[in-house]
Amino acid sequence: MKQARVFLLVLTILITSVLVSCAPGRGQAAGGWSGTAFHDGIIYSGTQDGRIVAVNATTRDLVWSRPMITEAAGGLGCGPAVVAAAIYTTPVATDGLVYVGTYTAQGGRMYALGMTDGEIIWEYPRGGAYMGAIVGDPVISDDTLYVGSSDGKVHALALSTFTRRWESERLADKLWTSPVVVGDTLYVTTFDGVIYALSAETGATLDRVFELEAGFATSPVVHGRIIYAGSFDGHLYAIDIDSAETVWRFPQGGAAGGWFWADPLVHEGVVYAGSLDGRLYLIDAETGDRVGDFDAGSPFVSSPVIMDDVLIVADQSGDVYGFELSSALQDRAVETVIARLGAEVESPFCASEGFAYIRADNTLYVVDIQARRIDWQSSLNAREEQG
Repeated sequence: MKQARVFLLVLTILITSVLVSCAPGRGQAAGGWSGTAFHDGIIYSGTQDGRIVAVNATTRDLVWSRPMITEAAGGLGCGPAVVAAAIYTTPVATDGLVYVGTYTAQGGRMYALGMTDGEIIWEYPRGGAYMGAIVGDPVISDDTLYVGSSDGKVHALALSTFTRRWESERLADKLWTSPVVVGDTLYVTTFDGVIYALSAETGATLDRVFELEAGFATSPVVHGRIIYAGSFDGHLYAIDIDSAETVWRFPQGGAAGGWFWADPLVHEGVVYAGSLDGRLYLIDAETGDRVGDFDAGSPFVSSPVIMDDVLIVADQSGDVYGFELSSALQDRAVETVIARLGAEVESPFCASEGFAYIRADNTLYVVDIQARRIDWQSSLNAREEQG
C-alpha cells in the first residue's frame, strides 16, 4: 500500500506527458523536466516538445535541434501517430557525444547524439524495441553508462560497442532516480524505501544497504562513506555505507514541512538541502545538526549549485539566489536575489564561468551571477527559436 500511494502521487507529475493526440502525424506536447548541461561553450537541454537542443552560450545561436520522436499506435480507432517523446533526463555531454533517455507510453530508449550536429549515433534498444521509460539521469563511469528505468531495473551499456553489459534484477516497480557509482559498487534508491548496492561489473545485488518505511524521493548522494538521501517522510537521511546504519536524520524531531525532493549538495562539511516547504536547510554533514536555513517562500525542486564559492539556488517560483558560502543565509532574501525569472523552475540547472544556465518553463535563461541579472534568454519553443 505504501509503495502504491507514493507511486500514484509521483505519477500525477508525469501522466500528461504520455497522452497522445488522435491527429495523424503528431502528438501532444511531450513535457518533461530535462535540465541544462554546459560543455565547451555549448548549452544542452531537453525541451517540453520533445527535442534536444544545443545553444551557443556566446553567440546565443541555436546550434542544432533534434526531435526525439517515436511511432505510437492511435487509440479509439486512430491510426499510428508520430509522437514526441518526453524528456526528463538532463543531457550528459562528454567525449564528443550527448547522451539522453526518453519517456513514452511504449517505453524508453537511450540515445547518443553527435555533439556537433545532433545526429543520432546510436540508440538502445535497437530495432524498434523499448526498455522501460526513463526518468532518472544516466550516469557514466569509465566505458559504461548506467541508467534506471520504469521496468524497475538498472541497465548497464558499454559505450564503446553500444551493447548491453548487464541488466539488474527488478529492484522496484519503477526506478525514477539516478544511480551513483562509488568504486566498483553502484547505489540505487527506490520509492519502496530501499537503497540497493549492486556490483558495477555484473549488476549482481550485493546487499540491501538500508530499508525505510517511507520511500526515497531523491537519488543517493555519496560523500566519503556516507549516503545522503531525502525521503517522502519529510526527512533527510545520512546512512553509513559500511554498516548500513542511520548516522542521523534531519530534522531530528518531527518532519520538515515538505519532501526533500531535490538531491542534496554536500560541500566542506555542510549539506545543503532544499525542501518542498520552501526552505533551504544547512545541515552539519557529520552530526545532522541544523547550521542555518533560508526561507524562500516557494518550494525547492532543483538542487543547489556551487560556483566560485557562491551557492546558487532557484526556487520553483523562478527566483534565483546567490550566497557567499562564508555568509549566513537567514533573513537575506532581498539582498541575495540575483534574478527573478518570472517562470517556474522545475528542472536541474548548471553553472559555469560566471553564469547559471536555467531552463524555466520552456525558456532558457542565462543569469550573470556577478552582475546579478539575466544576461539573456531564449525561447525553446520550436517556432520561436533563433538560428
